[in-house]
Formats: sequence, structure tokens, C-alpha cells
Amino acid sequence: VITEQPTVAVTPTEGVTPTSAPTPTGSTGTRNINVNTTAELTAALADAQPGDVITMADGVYKGKKKSTIPIGTTYYTASFIIDRSGTAQNPIVLQGSRNARIDGGGLGGYYGLYLIQANYIQVKGITIENADKGLILDRSNHVTLDTIEVKDIHDEGIHMRALSSDNVLKNSSVHHIGRNKSTGVIDNHYGEGVYIGSANSSNWCTYSNCQPDTSDRNQIIGNTITNTGGENIDVKEGTSNGLIQGNTLGIAGLIGKNADSWVDIKGNSWTITGNAGVSSIGPGYE
Repeated sequence: VITEQPTVAVTPTEGVTPTSAPTPTGSTGTRNINVNTTAELTAALADAQPGDVITMADGVYKGKKKSTIPIGTTYYTASFIIDRSGTAQNPIVLQGSRNARIDGGGLGGYYGLYLIQANYIQVKGITIENADKGLILDRSNHVTLDTIEVKDIHDEGIHMRALSSDNVLKNSSVHHIGRNKSTGVIDNHYGEGVYIGSANSSNWCTYSNCQPDTSDRNQIIGNTITNTGGENIDVKEGTSNGLIQGNTLGIAGLIGKNADSWVDIKGNSWTITGNAGVSSIGPGYE
């Protein structure tokens, strides 16, 4: 469904660029945890409990940790991993300013921030950069990504996959995705800005036990997504009932031969409304 008027009552906040840690909402804040180092952040995430508000001081955080939970037969590695869950009343909040930066170990490195089996998480304000993949959600539901920046990534900027549903990306910036590992130039044939679900042709058996990757009801609202080697937003078959609203899109697939539009939709019953874009190598929407 491509409409001129929103059909879902969600209103994005325009022009938000935080300069300091945002105030957490929806949480009782049972523990307020301030971190200043990689070791402190790693420890806080490993021990996260419902209601925790973890605030990152400005600086570069560069860790490396292998997940203890497999997806298929693979244990993925990231700079930082969240594998704990909050609740609807008491989410776990990870927050900081744009100058609180998670580094993924380089374009040939690993994931920046990895959420696996992590429900009711809020990530606010921070930057994720310099990684093989930026921010990945596997089997994670009811996650809110708000006012974050994801940049300088080799492959996908943000990927919600492996049956990850009811998540929201809003008021955020995703750019310079698809950088070549050797040159840093955006010339990868892939490098989607935001990727929802996974491809039947190659990945359902990896992420969803050879069944449709029903990463459903995800919302992409009020973001700026541009300068991507692949599509700005790629929505795969098997997903349904999502919302793409009020985003600024542009400069998608200028090099990558496999990219074909700002937004590529293969899912069902998605609503696309109120977006604007410039400079696509092919159609705006496919």
C-alpha cells in the first residue's frame, strides 16, 4: 500500500540530533549505570536487567565478543552483544550522545552492536560505525532504535532478521553503507541501509529453519537513509504488515549493480507513506 496520508497513527519526531544523552522513557530506571570504557560497557550489557538504564560517556568503544547463542550453526561476533531482555514496563535502555561511538573493528571486522534473543530493548542516541555490519537483530522483538547514527559500514547498516518482529527504527541517520573493505569507497554490490527479513533464495535455512523469515510489523519512521551501495531499504519476502513512513531517502545503488531502488518491497501488506527521495539508479520504489 503506497499512500499519501499515513494509515498508522505513529508520528515521527523531525530533526532530532542529540548532543547529550537523551532521557529514557518507558522505564522505571531501577538501576542507572554510567559506563566510560569498553570493559565497563561489556560488563553492563552482560549483566543487564529489566529497567536498567546504561548511559555511555562520549568516546570510542571497541570490544570483541562471540555470541554464545547460535543462529543455525553460526555463532556471530560483534563489538558488543545484548542477549538479555527487558519487559514492556521495564525495558533495558542503552543510551548516549552521537559522540558515544561503537566501533566494529573495521570494514573487514565484525558486527558493531548485535542483539540476539533480546526483547524490549531501547537503543538511543549513540553512533555505530566502522564495522562489517552495523546493528543486527536476530530473534529480537519489541526493540526501539531512536535517534541513532549508523555509518561507514561494509555490508548492511541495520538488519532485522531471524524472526525479529514489532521493532521500530525512528529519527535516525543511516549513511555511507556498502564501503569497500580495501578502499573505503562505496562500491560494494550490496550494502543496504535498512534490511528487513532474509532472502528465500539463500538465507531462510540459515535464519529461520528453512521456513519464511516472518520478521513482521517492523516500522521505519522519520529517518534519513542515504549513500548506500544497495537499496536504502530492502524488505524481503516472508515479512508482512510493516510501515515505512516519513523517511528521507537518496543516492541508492549508484555503483552496486544488484541495487535497483530506494525501497525494494517483496513482503506483503506493507504501508509506504510520506517518504521523499532523490537520486536512485532505478525506480524509487520497486
